This record gives sequence, structure tokens and C-alpha cells, in this order.
Amino acid sequence: MILLEISTLQELSLAIRQNMSVLLSTPVLLLEGNMGAGKTALVKELVAILNPDVEANSPTFSIINEYILPEPVQSINKIIHADLYRLKDPEELFGTGLLEYIDKPGILCIIEWPSMLLPLIDTTFTLVEITIYSAGTRVISIQNSREII
Repeated sequence: MILLEISTLQELSLAIRQNMSVLLSTPVLLLEGNMGAGKTALVKELVAILNPDVEANSPTFSIINEYILPEPVQSINKIIHADLYRLKDPEELFGTGLLEYIDKPGILCIIEWPSMLLPLIDTTFTLVEITIYSAGTRVISIQNSREII
């Protein structure tokens, strides 16, 4: 498990750069944290690093946003960013098309509020948990699903 303490967007960007290989090591990146913890900020920074020509937005209302990378990074050429906060029932997942992207070569699926998705996937994933530690400070833990018992 990797533990990081960050207080600024610059520190978040640096932490992402330093841990990029871990963040991209599985086809699914699950983001957990309370409302306002920084899940979408993490995705925005990650996408900005991988494709500076694109500005990532929160998919709260669209459910899924798609970002194409100009060049493959660790064999990834597309990012699917999903925010499942508004979904009330696991059945709604099937209508989003999200499950069709999971485990497809070249695609990294980043999913906020993933609890209802977990029972439906059978692939390795990286779990990123963001906790508000104090005013302006976040603690980020990163672990591979193989490490979770």
C-alpha cells in the first residue's frame, strides 16, 4: 500500500506523476472518498498529465466521460471516467455501457463511487481512497486489489 499526504493541487500532480505506473497498472481504477474529498480533482490532474490538450470534467450528470490519449501510455490509449453517485440500483449500471469497457485492451476505467460495481467485476483493480485529514490536507492510499484481503 502507498500512503500519500497532499495539501495542494501541485502536490497532487506530483504524487500522480510519481505513482503513475501503479495508477495505470490495472484496467480499473476505483476512487473512494467522501463528497468533496478530491476524487474528480485526481482524475482531472491524471487526464491533464496524460493529455494536456483535454480538460476533464465531472461526469456526475453524464455518468461517463471518455478521453482519448494522443499517444499510448503503458498500453492505454483511452480513459473512461465514470461517476456512479447518482445511480440508485445496480441494474442501472447495465444501461450505462460501463461494463462493456471494463477489461478491454487499451482502456483504463476510472470509477468514482464504485461500491455497486464491485460485485459485478472480476478483474484486478487499483483502489484509491482519499480521506480529508484536516483543512486542505488529504491522505491518499493506493493499493492493488491483490493486496486487499
